[in-house]
Order: sequence, then C-alpha cells, then structure tokens
Amino acid sequence: MCKLLKIMLISGGLLSGLVACANNTSLTTPDKSTVEAPASIDDSSIQSKLSAKYSNSDNFPNSNIYVDVFNRTALLTGQVKDQAQKDFAENIARGYPGVVKIYDYVDVRLPSSFSARSKDSMITAQLKTQLFGEPGVPSGGVKVVTTNAVVYMLGVVNQDQAESATRIAASVGGVDKVVTLFEYLN
Repeated sequence: MCKLLKIMLISGGLLSGLVACANNTSLTTPDKSTVEAPASIDDSSIQSKLSAKYSNSDNFPNSNIYVDVFNRTALLTGQVKDQAQKDFAENIARGYPGVVKIYDYVDVRLPSSFSARSKDSMITAQLKTQLFGEPGVPSGGVKVVTTNAVVYMLGVVNQDQAESATRIAASVGGVDKVVTLFEYLN
C-alpha cells in the first residue's frame, strides 16, 4: 500500500511537471525562485530527431553518438573513428533547428563495449535515484548522462543546488569524472 501511494504521488508530480511544460508556464524551484519551464517537449523532439540523423546516417560507421537535450542545449557524447566524423557530427547539431548551444564531448576512439555502456546506465540510474531523494536538488531540474564513466549534468539550478548535485555525483561508485554544464539562477 505504501509503495502504491509513493508511485501515485510521484506520478502526480511528474504529470504536474509535464502539464506546466506543455503550457509553457513558469515553475517554482525549491528555493522559491521562479524560472520559465524548460521546453521539454521541444527538447524531446530535438533529441529524438537529431539522434536519428546520426543513427540513420552512413557517415558514422563503427561509431556511437549519443544526443541529450535540455533547455535546447545539445550534449553530444560517445565515440567516433576520426576527427572528421567528430567535426561532421558537431556541424549537424550546430545547424539543427531549435538547438541554441552545443557541448561536444564526443571522443575519437573505438566505440565503447556493451559492458561499459551497461555500467554507464547503472551509474546514471543510481545517481538519478540519489538526486531524486535530495531535498536541495530540483528533481526535474537536472539531466544526468553517463558515457565512459564520465557523468554529465545539465540543468537550471542555483549555486547550492549545483554543488549538492556535483557532490552526490562524485560519490557514486564507478564515476571517473563529473562534468557540470549547468545554467545558473541568480
């Protein structure tokens, strides 16, 4: 019964967040500051369409290119075989409609193994769980991506929230490095 109640409360909170995003309204952060709701619906569309451009292209054989988008900022991670592929991947993202900023963390090297990608997924899941339970970090305000044991965090946060999220990320087992790509509230 208690588990069911928690799931219902979480679902209700997520639904409220989606409604706020769909209506393009403002959100209030835990510190009572107000920010415009991220355009997560646009972000999702940009992310899926841009990802398809890489996965459906013959220009990236033997490559893993991952696209994550938060607040119209595209994060590119993964592996490509040479610098020309890396440059081409960044140019595709740079010219994509709706993308206002790009962080290119694609490595020129052999693609990561299935076990490395599985480890990355476990790190991301563990970190998201820990962040969700952290009272000082907005649950929907931080996007977490892990590639090759490097954690990338995007979001709209204040300085204290960023420090809390970074501290938590660094404490997760298996994390080699934490890269923060936050937009800061005043």
